[in-house]
Amino acid sequence: MKKLVGVIILISLLLSGCSYNYYIGTQLEKQKRYEEAHLAYHKALVRSWFGLYKSDTDRMAKLVSEDMQERYHRYLDNGNYAMAYDVLNRVIELDPENKEIQEEYQKWAHILIAGKLHLSFDHLGRIPVADDMRLEIEINTPQKRVLTSTIDIQNSLFFIEDAIYEMKPEDLLAYTIRSVKLEIQNQALFSRDIVFASFGQAKLVKKQGALVLQPLSTPQIIAKGAIPSTVWSKSIARQVFANQNKYSMAIHNQVVHVSSAQGASYLPAAIYANTKTKQYFISFNSVLVKQNRVKQSEWKVQREKEDEDYISLLKGNYTLLPYLQYTNKPVYIELAN
Repeated sequence: MKKLVGVIILISLLLSGCSYNYYIGTQLEKQKRYEEAHLAYHKALVRSWFGLYKSDTDRMAKLVSEDMQERYHRYLDNGNYAMAYDVLNRVIELDPENKEIQEEYQKWAHILIAGKLHLSFDHLGRIPVADDMRLEIEINTPQKRVLTSTIDIQNSLFFIEDAIYEMKPEDLLAYTIRSVKLEIQNQALFSRDIVFASFGQAKLVKKQGALVLQPLSTPQIIAKGAIPSTVWSKSIARQVFANQNKYSMAIHNQVVHVSSAQGASYLPAAIYANTKTKQYFISFNSVLVKQNRVKQSEWKVQREKEDEDYISLLKGNYTLLPYLQYTNKPVYIELAN
């Protein structure tokens, strides 16, 4: 008898919880706060028996989806691509069978930007006591946004993903290193950056030829040591001049020849494309940022020979594996002396 009473009490508590969440959902819906109402209805659904409240949850998901689609197109029209892509993914979660959204998703290209960065210095001056310190790299994008990735202090690896709406092949050449910095945070007092190298937004002043992503007969997997030596052998250490960097490029037979009076080690070393899945890998390979031993406020940057474990480290992250298969001939960026 006691067990039966306990079961009855438990059921009553569950049902009361369902009713409360359902009531909150109805009130939020009246206020046209559809996202919050959908969450309340969903809570009532998962606590109910026999799929009670499912119709209300589905109905509200439809309203939220329609509202988000309007927001998505509004963000696109205003050029706010990061917000647009975020909203698009939320719509897909709510309404995965929506054909219009599926077609819209196919217009986006997915980009992996990765590399290894080695920092060489003798003295950094006084660094205040901090709760957290992170070595970071900033990347310029074709959409004029700046991406920030943490550099792993154990293996020097960095990587970050991006998405481009209705991408053109030459957009892939717009990913450049903006700066390398140490972020220092003291939660009680301050947050500041120590910048080692700052290229700013490098300016392309002259371009010859067009980038064409030529298909391969058979898809390939990126292997270590695949980058030609010409990509890094002509790279010499150049002093960094923030906001003064200009370069020109000539594109011929899947090779981008770059010349710059200041050096252009801020450009990627190779581009791998999978045009079937619209996934692209921008590889900076290995970069050395080195402090001038005499003038310690000056830093020089140069490309290095490909690290043997660079690709292996990327392959160790299973979420990145789709980016490492390419269906088009690789594009290499060579720097002139």
